[in-house]
Amino acid sequence: MFTARSCTPVTLRFHSRLAVETYSRVMMPDDANPAGNVHGGTILKMIELCGFIVATKHANASRIRHAPLSAALLRVEHMDFQKPVFVGDLAILQSRLTFVSPHTMEVEVNMAREDLSVGERIQTNTAKLWYGAISQTASRSLASTRHAW
Repeated sequence: MFTARSCTPVTLRFHSRLAVETYSRVMMPDDANPAGNVHGGTILKMIELCGFIVATKHANASRIRHAPLSAALLRVEHMDFQKPVFVGDLAILQSRLTFVSPHTMEVEVNMAREDLSVGERIQTNTAKLWYGAISQTASRSLASTRHAW
């Protein structure tokens, strides 16, 4: 179980060159229901991954001689599903840091779908996520304490 004592607070500094990250992938049949709509859980997973990348890069930007950090999702402030995503669409996600405090980072993620045959992009999702930085050694020790089912 995660406790406040299991990780040391880390002071974060804002680095604008690391403040944006893009991630994309083609939606496949195993991502969707029989009607061809991509599952919401698949979309949530991609959004969290894109946010994780920008938050982790930012957390490690000013840490030269220290143990590497990993971003941990603290809160999903909001998640809006605006349009559906279909099998065969290219999902394009862009995450950016919108706020940084000494211990947390706010990340906004926008997702669009592109029909590869036409090249048209349509905004499909927006999300706002909060991350905290923890040492990778602390996160590995937490993972090793999980019980096998």
